[in-house]
Amino acid sequence: VAVRVRGDSMHPMRDGWLLFYRREDHGVPDNCLSRLCIVKVADEGPILVKELRRGYRVNHFVLSSWNAPPIEDARLDWAAPVLSIRPC
Repeated sequence: VAVRVRGDSMHPMRDGWLLFYRREDHGVPDNCLSRLCIVKVADEGPILVKELRRGYRVNHFVLSSWNAPPIEDARLDWAAPVLSIRPC
């Protein structure tokens, strides 16, 4: 599956770049921690590209950007590591 980048919170990635990932389960696998991931925020939240860290509470995460403040203690429906990036 691929997502197309919009916005600049992960600069130097640019609008239109494609990020490829494979999601096999709901939830957040351990191999997502400390990696660039595609994440789905819980409760009908957006799908984002972020680096994923453990949050301060169980089953909560810190979503780090390269060019914006982190989102702290977010609940996620799922996360998948980015496998490949294709600039446009």
